[in-house]
Amino acid sequence: LLIMRGDLHEASSLIDELAGMADDAGDAQNAVFANLLRGVLNLHLDRLDLAHTQLHAGMEGAASVPDRQSLCQAHGYQALCALFAHDMPTAAQAVARGVALLEEKRIAPHNAEALHYARAWLAIEQYEQLRGDDRKAALRRARRAVRDLRGLARIYRGALPLAQCAAGTLYWIDRDLPRAIACWTDAEAAAKALHSGLLTG
Repeated sequence: LLIMRGDLHEASSLIDELAGMADDAGDAQNAVFANLLRGVLNLHLDRLDLAHTQLHAGMEGAASVPDRQSLCQAHGYQALCALFAHDMPTAAQAVARGVALLEEKRIAPHNAEALHYARAWLAIEQYEQLRGDDRKAALRRARRAVRDLRGLARIYRGALPLAQCAAGTLYWIDRDLPRAIACWTDAEAAAKALHSGLLTG
C-alpha cells in the first residue's frame, strides 16, 4: 500500500523490519515477501540491477516454499524490470513463465496485475518495432492484455489505471491523440481515486 501511494522511504523501513523478523524466525514465507517487496521498491526507484537480484531471490524462495501466488507476481515484475532495461528477450521469457503459471494455477487477481501489465507493455514495444504480420500479431496481444487488465479491474481496482495507461499508449502509437488523451485522463483519475501517488506520477 505504501509503495502504491509513493511513500517509498516509509515502505523501505517496513520492508527492512519484515526482513529482519523473517531472518530471526527462520520464516521462509515472509522472507519471500520481503525480497519481492524490496525488488518492487527498487524497480520504482530505477535501481534495476538490484531489483532484478532481489526479485530473483524472491522467486527462488517462492519456488521452494512453494508459493505460486508470489511466484506469478514475481514473474510479472521481473518482466517489467527487463522492459525498463530494454531487455526484450528476458521480458518475453518472464512473461511466458508467468502466463504458464497463470494457466496452471488459480492466481489471486492482485497477484496477476504485474504480469498482465508486463504482457501489455511487451506487446506494445513489439507493436512499435515489428512490421507486417508480426506487428499485427503484437497488436492483438496488446489489446488482449488490455482487455485482461480491464477485466481484472472489475474485482481489483488497482488494475484500472494500468489498463487505461496501456490503452492510451496504443492509441498514441496509432496517432489517435484524442482517444489517447481520454485514456490517460481516465488512468490519472483512477489513480487519484486510489490515492496512488506512484501511479499518478
